[in-house]
Amino acid sequence: MIVVFVCTGNSCRSPVAEGILKQRIAEKPGLDIKVESAGVMVPPGISVSANSVSVAMEHGIDISLHEPRQITREIINKADLILVMEFSQKALLISAVREAESKIFLLKEYCSSNTGEIDDPIGMGKEVYEKIYSEIEIEIDRILQCIEK
Repeated sequence: MIVVFVCTGNSCRSPVAEGILKQRIAEKPGLDIKVESAGVMVPPGISVSANSVSVAMEHGIDISLHEPRQITREIINKADLILVMEFSQKALLISAVREAESKIFLLKEYCSSNTGEIDDPIGMGKEVYEKIYSEIEIEIDRILQCIEK
């Protein structure tokens, strides 16, 4: 199974989500899940957010070497599950690859009736990144339970 997390610049939320799920998978040998992330608007030369790196590191997850990348049709097509942070990202991906609609969900929406978004912390203080990390972590743990069933 290939899971792809998507946010805007692939520098804050989706690398954190990728790191958390990779950590969880490492703790559960036998799960055959490949995890990736990408962004819908990745500026050239961007790097992962320092606050995202710092907060993830405090939880034992090193995302410092992550290189933000643009989502492509190829990434969408090979993914089994695409989890986005915002409604606009979901709409953009569906409009780009209509046949992928059945595998594109908001992070909070997958295996849930919740349709909330994960706010973009870019430009905010570290406390906002910590809040976003916690939100993403809760959703990843919930989703992993769903996938394991």
